[in-house]
Amino acid sequence: MRKLEPVVLSLALALLAGAPLSRAHEFWMEPQAFRTAAGAKVPVRFFVGQYFKGSSIPWLENYQSVYFADARGTENIRGVLGDDPAATIAPRAPGRIAVVMRSGSYELLYEKPGEFEEFLKKDGLDHLVPRGFKAKLPLKETYSRNAKSLLVSGAAPAGSPPDRAYGLTLELVAESDPYAGKTGPFTVKALYNGSPLPNALVTGFHKAAPDRRIEGRTDAAGRARLTLERKGVWLLNVVHLLPAQKKSGAQWETLWSSLTFEIP
Repeated sequence: MRKLEPVVLSLALALLAGAPLSRAHEFWMEPQAFRTAAGAKVPVRFFVGQYFKGSSIPWLENYQSVYFADARGTENIRGVLGDDPAATIAPRAPGRIAVVMRSGSYELLYEKPGEFEEFLKKDGLDHLVPRGFKAKLPLKETYSRNAKSLLVSGAAPAGSPPDRAYGLTLELVAESDPYAGKTGPFTVKALYNGSPLPNALVTGFHKAAPDRRIEGRTDAAGRARLTLERKGVWLLNVVHLLPAQKKSGAQWETLWSSLTFEIP
């Protein structure tokens, strides 16, 4: 793994933990290969960016939980501060693999008029604030990241579920199987604290055409149906907003979640 120089590491920390640019951007995990063999080492990069284009982020102290799950159970990933790629996994058995990550909380201060409202509109969160809402500046927000990546070692077992819930605060669970190799309708379920999240905006981006954003709203059961028109690597995102806990000193809390996979 490449160790970052102190100056570069400081910039990465600023980008993820508080720089205004990072706040409007997605966070996702991208393995070097989504299809691998048991025992093979697979580097996994963490990214902050927009439209599936971004900057690689090193291993940071604020990652609360990072692990992978395969046919033999779960295995914690213990990174070293500043490592980039942030993590490396070595699947122990053939079958489906999930890499799962949850961050701690970060803080952000909005000081420009209309900036917070613009974020609400972009990520489809307007319905979660009172009608006619105008942010009282400065507005303090806390936010955290959840991410998952679906891989396969060898062939996925016939009839096996494509994904499952791993207990993330905000989570996308694939109900369609990307490794069936079929394009077209794709169903994903959004969960907040393990329960279906209705009326959430799920966005999707293809690695080879990142400027084209597709969207779908979750129904009462938390399901969104997107049309994934081409094979290759995909990124799905969802964002949820709720009033912050009083002890945080913030007005709002935002949760982000991403899901990456490949349609071979």
